[in-house]
Amino acid sequence: MAIIACPECGKEVSDKAADCPHCGFEMKPRIVHFLTLGESLTLFCICLVGLLLMYLFR
Repeated sequence: MAIIACPECGKEVSDKAADCPHCGFEMKPRIVHFLTLGESLTLFCICLVGLLLMYLFR
């Protein structure tokens, strides 16, 4: 368990708290999603096919 600062009021809050006990600010974890290698390759292939089709049918 760690103590973090509330983004709203700046007071100390447990990192496990659902909301700040001082001001009531809802503490939501930030979710960061990175593309997997498979997702990156799929996106690259879709873009490449799109560019090829644009070139062929212009």
